[in-house]
Amino acid sequence: MKRKKSAAKKKTKKIPRGIGQKNAKILKEADSLLKSLIDKEKEIIKTEDALVESMRRFRDLFEQSPIGVGINDTKGEVLIVNKAYLEIFGLKSFADITHQNLFSDLRLPPGDKKRIRSGHVVQYESEYDFNNAGFSTSREGTRYILFTISPLFREKEIIGYMVQIQDSTERRKVAESQRLAQLGRLLSDMAHEVNNPLMIISGRAELALLEGVGDEKVRDILSVILDQCFFAKSIIQRLLKYSRIGKVEKRPVDMRKALDLIIDILQHHFKMSNIVLKKDLEPDLPMVTVNEKQIQEVFMNILRNSADAMPQGGIITISAMKEKDFLRIDVRDTGEGMVPEVLERIFEPFFTTRQKGTGLGLAVCHTIMQEHSGYLSYKSKVGEGTTATILLPIGYSPASY
Repeated sequence: MKRKKSAAKKKTKKIPRGIGQKNAKILKEADSLLKSLIDKEKEIIKTEDALVESMRRFRDLFEQSPIGVGINDTKGEVLIVNKAYLEIFGLKSFADITHQNLFSDLRLPPGDKKRIRSGHVVQYESEYDFNNAGFSTSREGTRYILFTISPLFREKEIIGYMVQIQDSTERRKVAESQRLAQLGRLLSDMAHEVNNPLMIISGRAELALLEGVGDEKVRDILSVILDQCFFAKSIIQRLLKYSRIGKVEKRPVDMRKALDLIIDILQHHFKMSNIVLKKDLEPDLPMVTVNEKQIQEVFMNILRNSADAMPQGGIITISAMKEKDFLRIDVRDTGEGMVPEVLERIFEPFFTTRQKGTGLGLAVCHTIMQEHSGYLSYKSKVGEGTTATILLPIGYSPASY
């Protein structure tokens, strides 16, 4: 009898052909999807890198912009400002300006709040007295600031405001210098045109008086004509001085001696007006290269203006010291002081607060100081007096002769 095989051969189960192809297709699709995800991830990373780079460039432009830029929310509260914004306002950090509000603190002209809120761009210039700014600042004196306020939109809705600020003080000075130069040429032409008929009128009046006029009333009229002609001539001379300072001879001058001479000349007149002149001059003042007569005229004008500001008398203190590359001379009075509107205009030709003034004295002084590469400035507060500061460059230059 044949023995049965103990181990029967196991039959191998065959995988249907269609199922293998299906798995291969799934694997292929999975591989394709994985590649797509990897590519997408690379694209996202690339986009993120580009966004980070874009933000970095924006931050650099924002921070390095010479124009002050601030972003405010819809209520006007400041959100962020750049370095230039802080510098223009004389602030150390953003913490010093977090309280600032666009609509209440930036001195918007009347009516412009509605224009800004309705989506219009507004530009205006404001004068800032940093001595009375209402916030802690390292800046002093008065500066002009140009504001440009632009609404920020998302679709058609305002989501905030961008405030751009620029210190426009120097630009105003350049524009004013150009205006004054044009005015100077015009004044020079006018002065010559008016001077000729004045000479004829005064000459005829003087001749008539010399020949003798019997009628006393006519003599009085001629005397008035002659006096007014002389007064008009003095105004014309000032006009010519203002418009044609030109190149003048300069030489080294000991300002201590020059100031002593001016004080001696004015001392008696000031005593009669109950005005005390005090000196506070450093012992070894450096020499300055100037035209002495013109500098005397500057100090005469300044001292007379100080005296006019003290009709009941007072004290004028003249101090002089070396300050870096300049000789600094301060003329401080205890007079009435000036309101900011007057202080702003004191160097304008023909601007005066006196009934008999021509308004040319300080305009001439300002021009003389410019010709000497020096500076003349004023600080004043009502009830506290006025200080005129003169800065003259120290040294001697042969080219000045």
